[in-house]
Amino acid sequence: KESWNESILNAYIRGNDWTILRNKLTGIQTGRYIAGVIVMQREDGLCSYQSVHFAQQYNGADYQQAYVYSIDSGQEKLDCSKVN
Repeated sequence: KESWNESILNAYIRGNDWTILRNKLTGIQTGRYIAGVIVMQREDGLCSYQSVHFAQQYNGADYQQAYVYSIDSGQEKLDCSKVN
């Protein structure tokens, strides 16, 4: 979706807890999100990471499949030998 040329190597949760999303008018829970990191292999052979927030929609009984809710600006370069 973001048209990245990088290959995703891994994704990690970095937050301690989920933040609940609610409908502004009714207060009904609509989902939740948590801070995370995506680690990528770049076309130039280097690696990088990107801070993101993962989210899940809530249907009243269960949470749905996780997706990238928001992306913080800017990738940070990373030594690929440090990536597991």
